[in-house]
Amino acid sequence: MQTIEQRWAAVGLQVPHIWLPAPETDLNRWAVIACDQHTSNPEYWHRVEQLVAGAPSTLSLIFPEVYLGSPDRADRVTRIAEEMRRYEREDVLRNRGPMAVLVQRSTPHVPLRTGLVVALDLERYDFRPDSTSLIRATEGTILDRLPPRVEVRRQVSFELPHVLVLIDDPNGTVIEPLAANRDGLEMVYETELMLGGGAVRGYAVNDEARLGRIADALAALAEPSRLKARYGRDDAMLFAVGDGNHSLATAKQVWDERKAAGAANDDPARYALVELINMHDPGLHVEPIHRVVSGISFDELAAAVTRAGGIGTERATPTDAAVAIASGTTARFALISDSTALLFDASDSPEQAPAVLVQNLLEELERERPGTIEVDYIHGTEAILSLSAQPGRCGFLVPAIRAETLFGFVANHGPLPRKVFSLGEAEEKRYYLESRKIV
Repeated sequence: MQTIEQRWAAVGLQVPHIWLPAPETDLNRWAVIACDQHTSNPEYWHRVEQLVAGAPSTLSLIFPEVYLGSPDRADRVTRIAEEMRRYEREDVLRNRGPMAVLVQRSTPHVPLRTGLVVALDLERYDFRPDSTSLIRATEGTILDRLPPRVEVRRQVSFELPHVLVLIDDPNGTVIEPLAANRDGLEMVYETELMLGGGAVRGYAVNDEARLGRIADALAALAEPSRLKARYGRDDAMLFAVGDGNHSLATAKQVWDERKAAGAANDDPARYALVELINMHDPGLHVEPIHRVVSGISFDELAAAVTRAGGIGTERATPTDAAVAIASGTTARFALISDSTALLFDASDSPEQAPAVLVQNLLEELERERPGTIEVDYIHGTEAILSLSAQPGRCGFLVPAIRAETLFGFVANHGPLPRKVFSLGEAEEKRYYLESRKIV
């Protein structure tokens, strides 16, 4: 009979040893948002620093990417590694043993979103466009974005997860039974989250019966006959990286380096801590990511959209265009400036969804005009309307992709272009609580 470890390994997982802060820790100051958020807003991170005020916090253990260009980058990495060793030495971080963690999160937008923290086997993950692996990227991986992240991961002794990985489980067989019976689980943390993040609870899942049922349910989702019926091919993936693909790609690169240097197969760097979420969870919503563009005129962009396949339909004010995009079909998008907007229709197929069309177009223009066009990726309608009204800027308002098309698209076409969708709004991203040793 297979052990729990073997059953989890068969579906690309490991039951991780979870490290949590000491019981007396103020979790409101301990938990900070994912390091890749608010990268254009240093003031947000200044407020975090003020709130933490020297208390034990994951702020000391991460590198907010708003500071990646700072001249003290190397010193920051050194301080992070030193703080991790100090937190372990002084018992600020404590090993709570092998477990999955059932996570129940409320946000300003949803009353409940449920996930499960596990460790993914990086040997079963491949972010390349032609991947047929069990774990795949949902968006293109930009290799130039990896080096600073790799630099951090090479030096640190712990990882803290902000990667959200999706499973396509319409009948709720993996995570939902745990949530329905959570009263039988030990609650290992509970806290309000700083700066509008809502609240979160975590429950230990460490008994063999529940761990075995998780493995069995995932194995059923990965049955070739089911995959063939659902996606039209039997080599489709079980896990799709929804948020944090570049962080998972970083972990993969560091593991490949260690493996090449002779690391054992059970080296902790082979795995990466993530939160699994069922893409059918009612608390998970897919949000669009808009674009603001400078270095090219409104008329030039409008002509380029038409050449790329956008069908112009009407002119409107930017505010009216925003209403039309929010309430219309998923095939409609808009090019906006300070006082005018052009509405376009795209094909209603996922291959030519508006965000895909727009991103492919902008990347082509960037290649044609290197160093002249600047693109920023924006969450929220108010923000894109405000930024597009600034002199020399235009914006693209795009609708959210249909969540139900995501697995089928990636299975048959490979990753989407980057920044096509977001799992929730910025304040709904993962906050750091758990950690795992990687050395």
